[in-house]
Amino acid sequence: MTREEYVSDVVVQRAVERTFMNLIQSCIDLAQHIRAAENLAPDGTSKQAFESLGDAGIISRETQEKLAEAAGFRNVLAHRYGDVDHDLVYDVLHNDLHWFERFQQEIAQWIQRRSE
Repeated sequence: MTREEYVSDVVVQRAVERTFMNLIQSCIDLAQHIRAAENLAPDGTSKQAFESLGDAGIISRETQEKLAEAAGFRNVLAHRYGDVDHDLVYDVLHNDLHWFERFQQEIAQWIQRRSE
C-alpha cells in the first residue's frame, strides 16, 4: 500500500493504529512485569520501565531508547487520536517494526541466560 493510499484510507489507519497500541502495550506490560519481578528501579512510567531494563543490561541501550519512544507514540495514538500524524504512522510501519522483534529477542536471550 502506498503512502497516499494509507493516508486516504481511514479504516486501514485505525486498524494499524490499534495494532500498534496493542503491540506497544504488550511490550510495556512485559517490561513492567520484569521490572517488578527483578526488583529493579521503583515503579514509574512506561518509559522508566524500559530504562530499568536497559540499566540492568536486560535490553540494549538502543532498544531501550526505541521502546521508550514507542511508549510515547502509543500515548499519542491512545489519547490524542485526532492529532495522529498519519505520515509518521506510515513511516513507523515501514521502518521501525524490527525494534519490536529485537526487544523480543533480547528478552528471550535474557531469559535463556537466567536459566543456565
